[in-house]
Amino acid sequence: MRYYYYENIRQLIRTLHRNYSTFDPFAIADYFGIEYKFIETSDAFHGETSYILGKPLLLINAKYIDSPYRFVVMAHELYHAIEHPGLVSYYTSGVSQKNKLEYEANKFTAALLLNFYTERTGNSPMYLEDLKNEFGIGDEFDEFYF
Repeated sequence: MRYYYYENIRQLIRTLHRNYSTFDPFAIADYFGIEYKFIETSDAFHGETSYILGKPLLLINAKYIDSPYRFVVMAHELYHAIEHPGLVSYYTSGVSQKNKLEYEANKFTAALLLNFYTERTGNSPMYLEDLKNEFGIGDEFDEFYF
């Protein structure tokens, strides 16, 4: 099952790069016409995909506006907007469904940012710490790089 998710995500990332020539999640959102806003909110809030008149609106905590972690949150929410349209049903689904969707979004985030690191720096990361330092990625993403 894990392999299936990984291959679908790899294919999606290849397609996005082929179509938009970047791994930058903000640029990809712009190309898709997906709106995003940085909002003042509680520290516990990272981001959310909302819908207004059927169009996705990605909300990101304003505390990340100048933080490299904004790319982590954006990539995660971008995946939900692209692959889980109408995410409203997500909030009424069971715990196992939520975990599956979050796992997929985190896997996409990890893979996209690995490629984005190379795009930004011109080098592949030598160590996991390189990605953590570049984007503020937390330990919860470690499993996706091994």
